[in-house]
Amino acid sequence: MDLPKIEPAEIKTLLNSHSGDSIPLDSQWPAAVLVPIIPKEEGFSLLFQVRTSEVEHHKGEVSFPGGARDEDDETLEITALRETYEEIGVQKSDIEILGQLGDHKTPSGFHITPFVGFIPSSYKYDPSAIEVKQLIEVPLDYLWNIYIEGPKEFKFRPDRPAVLAYEYIYEGNRIWGATARILSEFFKVLEDNNSN
Repeated sequence: MDLPKIEPAEIKTLLNSHSGDSIPLDSQWPAAVLVPIIPKEEGFSLLFQVRTSEVEHHKGEVSFPGGARDEDDETLEITALRETYEEIGVQKSDIEILGQLGDHKTPSGFHITPFVGFIPSSYKYDPSAIEVKQLIEVPLDYLWNIYIEGPKEFKFRPDRPAVLAYEYIYEGNRIWGATARILSEFFKVLEDNNSN
């Protein structure tokens, strides 16, 4: 199945009607990420960052920009916008929020709320040298082709049983864990619309 042909306005409509999982916060840290979509002439791309070895959590992993909520953040959307600016230098005024996905938890103790938004193409990023090792733009249709193959069985740790999970590899970069789950939920929104 090819990536559904979808206009930018349709993504907003789909997200507004999407009811993702709402997970109780419990004792985890509230956090938010931005799923940055870059509209290009040849189609959409997604922006990911490779984290440095200097960050406290998830060293060297591929992620969406985002992080823990500050006390001053009135909403989690503000958290996602603030963290995106701090990590990769995209001004909040340059981000068009389209909607949000369901909550996701990480073994490291974060309770993540993802927001999906457009950022301009050919943006002059200013990534944090402490937090971001590299930025990666990945064509959406490339990731979609991996998604439609379905989850695969992985043994993430030798002391735990294997699980079914999504994993995306792009130019040697591994997208897995919470980032892959968030990405797969976004694709599920597009897939469900395409099947209706």
